[in-house]
Amino acid sequence: MRIFTPASILLVSSGVAPVLNGDWDWSEPFISVGLLVWLVWLVSFVAGVAYLGPTSGKIKAEMSANGASLRAQELISNVLRYSRIELALLWITVFMMVGKLGT
Repeated sequence: MRIFTPASILLVSSGVAPVLNGDWDWSEPFISVGLLVWLVWLVSFVAGVAYLGPTSGKIKAEMSANGASLRAQELISNVLRYSRIELALLWITVFMMVGKLGT
């Protein structure tokens, strides 16, 4: 979270700043996709606070009580899947912003 959150804020800022300066238009495809993915990320962030925090606590409790049980492995697998989806969304955003597709 120490790296992901600031990186996401920097990414959004670097996409919005050129639009506000008049260098780009809001209708540019890479800006539109970047903002769409950022909105998805924002929803994901809220869900992460509601899901990842409690699930991390459950994993810790399960590991303390039962070691690497099937339940602990299942919880860890779910968190990894969730994290991979978020990472894919971030990569899509970076690709669209750097490639400036549609310009």
